[in-house]
Amino acid sequence: MSVLSLGRLTAEYGRKWTVYDGIGGGYFAVRNGEVSEVAQSRGMETVVCGGTLAELARRLESQKNIEARLLGFS
Repeated sequence: MSVLSLGRLTAEYGRKWTVYDGIGGGYFAVRNGEVSEVAQSRGMETVVCGGTLAELARRLESQKNIEARLLGFS
């Protein structure tokens, strides 16, 4: 991922996540849709936070990898 911005993260993850600038600092993303209890027990989250855009991007990428693994794409 090149230069990080809210727009860039939205372009990359916006189909599954809504990305926000935190009021008190940092950033967070809310998953668009529900996550089953089984998926939650295997690491999928409904909200991820990061103190920086880079941290949030890492967490979103991690969620993408968990989802792919659970759906059998990796």
